Amino acid sequence: MDASSSTSSGNHVAALVAQFIGASYTAQGLNSIRHRRNKLKALLSNRALPPEPFSIDEIQSLLADVAAMDSNNFSRRIGVGEREGRILCPLVHSRHFGLAHGIGRSGDVAAVQPKAAGSSLLSQITNKLVLDAIKVAGATRVDATTVLPMATGMGMTMTLMAVARRRREQTDTGVQPKHCVWLRVDQKTCLKAITAADLVPVVVELRQEGDQLQGHVDDVAAAVDAVPGGADGVACVVSTTSCFAPRGADDVVAIGKLCARLGIPHVVNHAYGIQSRRLNAALDAAWVRGARIDACVSSTDKNFGVPVGGCVIFESIKSTRALLDGHQQGRGGGGGGGGGGGRRRRGGKKKGGANAAVETGTMTPEAAAPAPAASIAPNPPPSRPATQPVTQLVNSQYPGRACFAPALDVLITLLYLGRDGWTKLLDDREACFDVLRDSLLSLADRTAAEPAVRTLRVLDSPGNPISIGVGIGDMPTPAEKSRPVTFLGSMLYQRGVTGARVVARGATAKVAGLSFTGYGSSTDAYGTDYLTAAAAVGGTREECVSFCDRVWQVLREE
Repeated sequence: MDASSSTSSGNHVAALVAQFIGASYTAQGLNSIRHRRNKLKALLSNRALPPEPFSIDEIQSLLADVAAMDSNNFSRRIGVGEREGRILCPLVHSRHFGLAHGIGRSGDVAAVQPKAAGSSLLSQITNKLVLDAIKVAGATRVDATTVLPMATGMGMTMTLMAVARRRREQTDTGVQPKHCVWLRVDQKTCLKAITAADLVPVVVELRQEGDQLQGHVDDVAAAVDAVPGGADGVACVVSTTSCFAPRGADDVVAIGKLCARLGIPHVVNHAYGIQSRRLNAALDAAWVRGARIDACVSSTDKNFGVPVGGCVIFESIKSTRALLDGHQQGRGGGGGGGGGGGRRRRGGKKKGGANAAVETGTMTPEAAAPAPAASIAPNPPPSRPATQPVTQLVNSQYPGRACFAPALDVLITLLYLGRDGWTKLLDDREACFDVLRDSLLSLADRTAAEPAVRTLRVLDSPGNPISIGVGIGDMPTPAEKSRPVTFLGSMLYQRGVTGARVVARGATAKVAGLSFTGYGSSTDAYGTDYLTAAAAVGGTREECVSFCDRVWQVLREE
């Protein structure tokens, strides 16, 4: 049906309606319907967060209309297959808006599914809105996203598997790239994701400057050199942006430049970093300055306020492809992932390798300079595995179809917020961070003036814009009457405080076969016990102030 016949049909329906309620009321009602359709048209056309948020009624209407495009909701359907999207319980049907078929096909989770045209459409819209939300939050160079129905840890595993497979396909030195250089962060998920991807973790210990812990690019370079085969034996480097204070975000620019120089993939654990403009700006700076970041992995629940169950994998295809293609040209078009031009002996210091490429944590101008024009070979075809986007690799390796529910939660939330609502959330989170820090500083001053309670000190971790650490002093009472410092966490939990972590010195743990000392603090011997609290998206100023009041209450009752 063309536009003219559609308009004619609409006019005919309007005339029929007017026979019941009159032309004036009919026009008012049709204007409301037209407004909703225009919002949907703008959404499909702009492929970005709507400037004006959708109301709950508008979201439900949209989902009902699109769900009618899935075969299980066809009015004249006769299903005789084993997977027909049948939902037996009306409550389950209502919870999922009748979207029963999931997304993707057995060959690619991003492919359009014949039985689920509506779900496939919503899935693609979700990826576009998430992409725009990340750009609004400061990572303007991102140009590809995929939202998967798995939490961050499994998303990291899928990403590492994709990156490692691409790396193996491009390695022609005879060395198997099976090691993952990982900057220590004492959260079990990322380390377990590395081993689940069948990679061997190489732990890079952090350096402490003042109160803050942070990975250093020189230590990454040394870890690469220590791997058998050098850079050729490394499948990827994994750095971290969002983490518990006093650990700060890793310098993704310096690490990315090292990885670009050595031809090593770089994956960023950006779990709850989307909510921070500062952390997103660091990713942008890396891509702008020629540093290598192949993919970032983030959580949907931590960043978008939805139930646990989804993750976002995103990248800057344009930036990474230009970098990788330039690397191919500089090597005469051969190979694809080598360690600075050839196999390196363990512990060796090959000229132009990791040690020569690093100068005070950044690349030297010589190392960053482009190859001479005479060495440039023709561009490799875009389909070469070396430049195939990580998001596409992850989508294509996903086995079977996928549940759409986690992505649907994100879609509904972003439509409900709109661009202005999402921007306000980011603004409010930053304001909450300032309130939390100021309140903790005031609390620390209060404890210093009260000799009967533990003394608190706010730790200085300027590289962490989300989490704040607070050093906890010893009990002023005799040792035999003291409780373990971790008991403070239990007391806070009993008083309704969730999310606060009490980290005691000397804790040990074994994770993925590796033993750690000082576990929880991301270093072997941090100088003090401490408490952490975060100003996360969706939090309120009132929560920050009330948290400090309850800490004071617990200290006095201890």
